[in-house]
Amino acid sequence: MTPIIALNRGSLAGIILLAAACSPSASDNAANGTAATPLTEAEAAAAIDKVEATFTSGNAQTIMANYAPGAVFFDPMVTEPTDDRATATKWTEGFVAMKPTAFSPGTRRIQVLDADTFISSGVGTMDATVDNRPTRLSMRYTDVYQKQSDGSWQVVHEHLSVPPKGETAPAPSAEAAAGAKPSAEAAAPAKPPAEGAAPGNTSE
Repeated sequence: MTPIIALNRGSLAGIILLAAACSPSASDNAANGTAATPLTEAEAAAAIDKVEATFTSGNAQTIMANYAPGAVFFDPMVTEPTDDRATATKWTEGFVAMKPTAFSPGTRRIQVLDADTFISSGVGTMDATVDNRPTRLSMRYTDVYQKQSDGSWQVVHEHLSVPPKGETAPAPSAEAAAGAKPSAEAAAPAKPPAEGAAPGNTSE
């Protein structure tokens, strides 16, 4: 949905340890007689581009297909994270209802942890419709990607937050690809709308 997202060092360390624990270790590969092929930043960027290209698809299920089973989601307007698929899908449906276009990931930071895990973070921007008015939104994001058994890449952890008041993301460069997926909750009016309205604040 990313200048990086405000994750404290302890949280980031926990993400890295969790991702590493779920990935084959070098000793495991050696025991199997295989050597892990180093992941390049360019390969990671290509995987991110493929995922982010779905964010303007207008289809919540297409977007959710980028997230691994059990993925953890931090929404900027909900205190507690969720790993509940139905809740995350509802948030994504609210995002789709804003009719997002013109995504940019901003200045993307890529941290390659190992052959099967990397982190993407930055400040993404998009054009959207909020309260029937065209609006330019920005969102800080951190996404942890993990390679799946079929060779595809999926997000296993996403943390979104709103930039501090008075700060906006820099204008995207011409080379910027489709960007992070800001949550609908970030654009919700101060007074929550009636149930079923979108976008709106969704509680777990």
